[in-house]
Amino acid sequence: MLGLYSHPLFLPMIAVQAFWGLLVLFLYGQDRRYGLEQVRRWAISVGFALLAFSPWLWVILTQHERVGDLTAWMQRPIGRPEMLAAWGRHLVETFVDPNPGFAPGRLWLLLPLGWVLWSFVRAAPRPGAWLILSMALAYVGVVLGPDLLLGGSRSQQARYALPTLLALQLMTAWRIGAALGRASGSMRRRLGLGALTLPLALGLLSQILIARAETWSTKHFSARTREVARLVNAGERPLVLAGDSSVSTGELVALAHHLEPHVRLWGRPRHGETTWPPGYDPIFLLTPTEPLRRALGQDTEIRPLAGT
Repeated sequence: MLGLYSHPLFLPMIAVQAFWGLLVLFLYGQDRRYGLEQVRRWAISVGFALLAFSPWLWVILTQHERVGDLTAWMQRPIGRPEMLAAWGRHLVETFVDPNPGFAPGRLWLLLPLGWVLWSFVRAAPRPGAWLILSMALAYVGVVLGPDLLLGGSRSQQARYALPTLLALQLMTAWRIGAALGRASGSMRRRLGLGALTLPLALGLLSQILIARAETWSTKHFSARTREVARLVNAGERPLVLAGDSSVSTGELVALAHHLEPHVRLWGRPRHGETTWPPGYDPIFLLTPTEPLRRALGQDTEIRPLAGT
C-alpha cells in the first residue's frame, strides 16, 4: 500500500513479485502446500493494498484527460544517443555525483558495473537473484522501452528508474559481500575492501556537496528556480505570468517559496480571455505557452533569462 501511494509506477513491482513467487513455487518449491499458502497471503495483501489505493485509481480512470495533460511532457521526443546517455548518467550517479553537471569521462564507471551485473547473473544464489533481476528488467522495460519504441523523455528522469538503480546497488552489495567473505588476507578480500571503501567515500562526498549546494541537476525543470527568483525579486513591480502547461503549477509553487512579498503571480484562467492586471514592470513568463505568447502581442519582445 505504501508503495502504491508513493508512486503509481509501483504497480509493475506487484507483477514482479507475482512472477518471482510463481517461479519459486514451481521451480524451487519443496513444500507446495506451504508455497500455495504464501501465495494466498500475498494475494490478500495485494488485494487490500489495491482497495486502499482504489480512490486514486478512480481519479486516474475518471480524470484520464487531466492525467494526460499533466504527463504530456513525457511525450517530448529526444534522440536515442541522448536517451542512452541519460541512462548512463543514472547508473553512474547512483554511486557518485560530485557536481551538478555531468562529465562524460565518468562513464568509464559503467565498465565495473557491467562486470558486477555479469558476475551477479552468473554466480548469485537462486532464487533470490531472480527477484532482483526481474525488478531491474521490469523497470527498464517500463521506462526505457516506451522511449525507444514510441519516443519520449521519461528516461531523463532518474525517479522512474529508481527500482532498477536500487537493484544495481543490491547486486554490487552482493558482489562486495562475496569478496569480503573470502579468507583473511586473500587478494579478493583486499579488493573487496577497496571496492567497499571507494564507493562509500565517493558517495559520502557527493552527499556533502549536494547538501551544501543551492541546486542540483536532478531538479531538471526547477534547477534554476532560485536564480530566477533573485532576478524577479530585483524588479520594482514584477509580475510572473504562468502558462497553462503540464508543469506550470508545480513550477509556480516551487518559485513562490523564494519570492518577495511585492512580487505578484498571475496564472492563466481555465476559461475566458488571457488577461492580467496592468501597471506591472517587468513581466516574467513562466513556462509560456503559445496562447500566452499570442496574448502578449507580436510586437512584444520576449527575451529568455540569461543562463535559463
